[in-house]
Amino acid sequence: MTFFVVSMEQKLRSLYLTWCIAFDALSSRGEMPTKNLRLNIVLEPQVYNLIKKLAAIDGLSMALKAHELLIEALELYEDYRLSQLVHEREESLDKEKPIPHSKA
Repeated sequence: MTFFVVSMEQKLRSLYLTWCIAFDALSSRGEMPTKNLRLNIVLEPQVYNLIKKLAAIDGLSMALKAHELLIEALELYEDYRLSQLVHEREESLDKEKPIPHSKA
C-alpha cells in the first residue's frame, strides 16, 4: 500500500472537498431507522479504494472505517485550528508588558 506524503492542511482540505452532503429523503421526513444521523458522501475513486483497503485490513465495514477516519480527521482539524490560534496569539503578544500568572 502506498501513502502519499502531504501536509496536514492538504489532507484535511482533500477530505473536506471529497465530502459532499446529499439529500436524504428519510431525514427530510423526520423518519430515521436509528438514532444516529446519516450522511451520504461522494468520494474520489482513490479515496474509496483506500478506505476499502483499510477497512479490510482492520476487519471492519467500510462505513465503520470511514466513521473512524472522519472522527480522527475532525480531531486533527481541531488541533490544527487551535495551534493556529496559539500561533496568532503568540505573534500578537506584547513582550514588553507580560501579565504574570498571579494577575491573570
